[in-house]
Amino acid sequence: MIQEFYAHGKLMLTGEYYALNGALVLAFPTKLGQSMKVHQPENATPKRFPRLNWTAYTHTQEKWLEHSFLLAELDLGRCEYHKILKTKSFLCNIICSAKSIAGQFPWNMTKDIAIDTHLEFHRDWGLGSSSTMIHNLATYFKIDPYALQYANFGGSAYDIACAGAEGPILYRKGEEDSTTEAVTFSPPYLDQLYLVHLKQKQNSREGIKHFKAQAPSDQITTIATLDQLTKAILEAKTLSEFEDLLDEYEDIISTQLKMPKVKDRLFADYWGSCRSLGAWGGDMILVTSDRSEATTKAYFQSKGYNTFISFQEMVIL
Repeated sequence: MIQEFYAHGKLMLTGEYYALNGALVLAFPTKLGQSMKVHQPENATPKRFPRLNWTAYTHTQEKWLEHSFLLAELDLGRCEYHKILKTKSFLCNIICSAKSIAGQFPWNMTKDIAIDTHLEFHRDWGLGSSSTMIHNLATYFKIDPYALQYANFGGSAYDIACAGAEGPILYRKGEEDSTTEAVTFSPPYLDQLYLVHLKQKQNSREGIKHFKAQAPSDQITTIATLDQLTKAILEAKTLSEFEDLLDEYEDIISTQLKMPKVKDRLFADYWGSCRSLGAWGGDMILVTSDRSEATTKAYFQSKGYNTFISFQEMVIL
């Protein structure tokens, strides 16, 4: 029997690191996500030492991770650790924490089982290879994906909300519970929004570490201001208004983090707005343009950035 699961990727337009402390997040599930297939033949012969074989594939169907675990060791929570195979231990810990939350494994412990995951987006795009895996695994184990997320990654968990969303959301992390509200984002300038990949993968955990070291302890006023901007961004009626709000948001985060804005750092001569998405310093940025798509794309290609995607093409609206 083959069981199949699917989760969407994510893009965070507002919230950044302040989402950790309850700032309002405007986020979008992406059309590209990750699927997971679980295969355990019902008529397979029981084995003395059955195994879980986990294989992960990239968007080009190349294997990027392949590990095998003895089911008995997983059941005991004993994860092999090898310095050259840290991902094996990490994956084992996630599986074991899922079992801890669920109380049991969802498979027959006497037979081999195979789990294959397939990404639809490039691993370096920062669209959520981990969050989509967490969501799919939690669905298979029939447990709360947020519980599995917090047990292994922490963070705001907005990406978990995106994994199961079918359109834009406003998300807020609470002290005990998080809230997710489905919203509409269909401004008249939608076809003037684009995504550009900065050719490097940003480590979110390192970004969070930097944020905690730089951000002031009293964040109530800053979060209130960011929340107002998020609501205004969602309701902006013109491209010019949208750009002004994005720039103001970017200015605040830059000042608080003591980090240069991506436009100042890489695209000082660009005519539109440049908005960092999620962790600053890598992954995707949102750019606006009142010029043709061809002209806008040519500008970024001239700077060496060839991954240029229409916002409408990437996200679920």
